[in-house]
Amino acid sequence: MTRDAAATVTGIGLVTAAGHDTDSTWAAVRAGRATARPDPELLELPVSLSCRVDGMDALRPRQPGTAHLDPGARMGLAAAAQALDAAKLDPTAWDATRVAVVTGCSVGGVHTQRTAAARFASDGPERVSPYFLTGYLPNMVCAAIALHLGATGPTLNVATACASGATALGTARDLLASGQCDIAVVVGADAAVTPLMVTGFSQLRALSDHCSRPFDRARDGFVIAEGAGALILERPEHAAARSA
Repeated sequence: MTRDAAATVTGIGLVTAAGHDTDSTWAAVRAGRATARPDPELLELPVSLSCRVDGMDALRPRQPGTAHLDPGARMGLAAAAQALDAAKLDPTAWDATRVAVVTGCSVGGVHTQRTAAARFASDGPERVSPYFLTGYLPNMVCAAIALHLGATGPTLNVATACASGATALGTARDLLASGQCDIAVVVGADAAVTPLMVTGFSQLRALSDHCSRPFDRARDGFVIAEGAGALILERPEHAAARSA
């Protein structure tokens, strides 16, 4: 199999500042609706613009063992579920050993880390949640999705800064091309809009205080955002066999 024929996209899912699903996100894009706005939590910083996902309570998973998940993992789980629905795949009917989960998450559960650090400082180590690390580590996005879907094929997270999602996509394609799986659930997810993270990017002079315009000669940085995107990749023969 050539690399160009290694994968077929059969499903997509999105959780963004423009909406909690693919349709609402693309509707906002087509309408040219901006999602960057002043962030009340960042008003004391040099840059206070962000793109946050509103209504996070609606994305809180109801599956057992998911209450500790950081917002980024919750977004990733929701995007993966959407993509599976779009691909018309039933996790109870597939060969779980032939399903890979590859995620791109660069910083992990920074909200979980912030909460744990504050609890440690105010109340001491005994008051830190035993779920701290399972909410903080970057691979927990991948673990949560794999556990929820019952996928037992190759499972890994890649962290390559802002390229994490793209690297995850390439890694999943390689797994399909090598014959290690028939289906790959690929997710990019991060939720790192916190004062400390924004300060870090601001100190690098990487953020714009106006808008994100990467193809403009007058560009002056990006607007920090949170969200998740998911793709279902399949070997072409596998997708064709089920008329996907």
